[in-house]
Amino acid sequence: MQRSRRWWWRRRGILIARAVMLVAAGAFAVAWSQRGAEEASVEEAVHELDGTRGADGGFLRPAGGVYVYEGIGTEQLSLLATGQQWGPRLPASVVPAKYGGCWVFKIEYSTNHRQWTTSCPRGRVLEEEGGRTFHRYHGERMLAGDQTGREAVETWVPGA
Repeated sequence: MQRSRRWWWRRRGILIARAVMLVAAGAFAVAWSQRGAEEASVEEAVHELDGTRGADGGFLRPAGGVYVYEGIGTEQLSLLATGQQWGPRLPASVVPAKYGGCWVFKIEYSTNHRQWTTSCPRGRVLEEEGGRTFHRYHGERMLAGDQTGREAVETWVPGA
């Protein structure tokens, strides 16, 4: 009789431990699936531009202000099946650059991905002067060669 009671308590303990592990694994799976980027906010784009004088549009120069594009997409990394979506609303802003009649186009794909492009009219041609890209994957910096922080900013110059 005593032996069967011990066995029953041991079995009960094992079942409770398994149930706790199952609940913990489920909570982790839910938290893992909910991580990532959120849709970029049009309201934040307008607020960010508040007080910035938008340039008048013209030949090879869009009018300053906030634009809203529609599109969807995903970004994937092979590391731990990391991926994030962007869209469907993609706020973009156009502001004058600090030099030479150029302007900066900034598009926000999500809260974790933004891109700036500086363009300049040169006669009847529009030239891309360069830009920057900001990426964050679930709070971790993921550009190769730079693992010191939590965010990544990459700058480029055409033809370089």
